Amino acid sequence: ILAHDRFVQVQRLVARLFDPGRNLFLVHLDEKVATPQLMQSFTSWAKQALGEESRRVRIFSEFSVHRGGRSMLDVQLRAFHLLIEDPRPWDFFMNLGDTHYPAESFFWMGSYLWLHRGTNYARITSTKYYDPTLQGGSGATYNGPRKEDVYIACDRSLSFECGGQLFSLAPGVKFPPVLSGVTVTAASGPEWVILSRSFVEYTNLGLQEAAAGEPRRNPVVRRIYEDLAGLSIPEETFFQTLLLSSPFCQTVLRHEFLYLDLYDAPWRTSPDSDFPFQSPRPLNATHLAEIGRDEPWFVRKIDSSLPAALSLRGALDASVSRRSSCLVLLKVLLVLLLLLLLL
Repeated sequence: ILAHDRFVQVQRLVARLFDPGRNLFLVHLDEKVATPQLMQSFTSWAKQALGEESRRVRIFSEFSVHRGGRSMLDVQLRAFHLLIEDPRPWDFFMNLGDTHYPAESFFWMGSYLWLHRGTNYARITSTKYYDPTLQGGSGATYNGPRKEDVYIACDRSLSFECGGQLFSLAPGVKFPPVLSGVTVTAASGPEWVILSRSFVEYTNLGLQEAAAGEPRRNPVVRRIYEDLAGLSIPEETFFQTLLLSSPFCQTVLRHEFLYLDLYDAPWRTSPDSDFPFQSPRPLNATHLAEIGRDEPWFVRKIDSSLPAALSLRGALDASVSRRSSCLVLLKVLLVLLLLLLLL
């Protein structure tokens, strides 16, 4: 879970998803705000709320994370390494942010993923045009693809991240791929993915071998990382491209189990970035009907500081509770049916 400043929402998210003995949590607090007091407060909350099971929640802070910068990717790759080092069993990696909120019970999520072990879930939204709005500059606009647009999956604008700021290098210039010796299928999409343990281990091993200077038996992981590390928004290209360019290409389901409202959402700017970005609209009760039709596992973004979000959160909690009760009843009925068959 990537936590920037909505720490109460992260605590609520952990509490709603926690299932003793079944899941592990890594919560990264942005270095820009993660004081020792805040880290201790988070640890104390976990012990108080979860008791002995608080061992399944790890709080760490190693990156000053900036939207669209390499740090957004690096913090997730660091989580890969930490999870692999953990001796406790796990089957899937799921990344969330501090504005996510569950719209489904963890019992259902876990059961579904258990039945589909080895599958990787990543929505792929682009394999063709880059978005010229991401070139940087206050006057950038997007009027649809143009004849001269390069057929690549992501915006290949050079960027440099330093001191919590993201700078555009050579605005308007598209950096050519540096992928000699490997065959790559470029793709991009939202960074919110669900990845199998085998893919996580494959990715981590590829990066670790290269970092240690060992012979590159499978260089595609490192080559893709090195190609994207100097570009803006690598976190929305790395996983999709690697999935389609690796032996895991047949395990991808192009779905992310997430509902968000990006329809006509405004483009925003930040004093800490040369790149504009489109941010989902905050959700409220008017989105409930559409959420019900989509049946997502999570919704984004929920801003608990807005009164309009409280009624939606309450409705989602009630819906999850009803569904959980039905699932428990179904489980009991299945057990009884099995017993009758055995008799």
